[in-house]
Amino acid sequence: MVFSKYTIQEYIDSGKLGITPKPTQSQFQPHSLDLRLGFDFYIPKLWNLTDKGREVVTVDISKPAANFTHVQIKEGQYFELAPGEFVIGMTLEEIHLKQLDYMAVMYPRSSVNRRGLSVSLTGIVDAGYKGHLFIPIRNQTVHQIIRVEPGERFVTLVFHTLDKPLEPKDAKQHGSSFAKYHGAKDFVSYIPDKER
Repeated sequence: MVFSKYTIQEYIDSGKLGITPKPTQSQFQPHSLDLRLGFDFYIPKLWNLTDKGREVVTVDISKPAANFTHVQIKEGQYFELAPGEFVIGMTLEEIHLKQLDYMAVMYPRSSVNRRGLSVSLTGIVDAGYKGHLFIPIRNQTVHQIIRVEPGERFVTLVFHTLDKPLEPKDAKQHGSSFAKYHGAKDFVSYIPDKER
């Protein structure tokens, strides 16, 4: 079952769903909740100067601190993406799915994609998850610079109930590894995959 806007509001009001800061009415859609773009961006590094010379960086997602430059902009500032550029943004909101009988899927807002930005279906938000969400963003244009601003509605969450509630240990178990983004406040603080 997909949550309607009424159910989303009920979950927030009852404390079953935590959203900080509290969403405004403009964020509620008939059966989803829009999340806003935050102030933090992670830009893949292209190269490093080493003892051997200038080496192109092969991005290793398991080493985000070494492979990404963190840029935090301030209130009133904007962020521009060059043609073809890829960055990772973060949601302004921190979310907490406090019960283990529902989950969410994060989708791009169509208005964002129509600007020439590619924000693909960005992922599953697991039952019990707490933290900010990460948004892969690419400027798909050949010649246009595209400006984004913190606070603009950027992605939308669709909430689904599970046929059976998960046990706490199972909610954090992803295949043979544990959930690595749970509790994330930035892109470089996630827990690397750990095999059982």
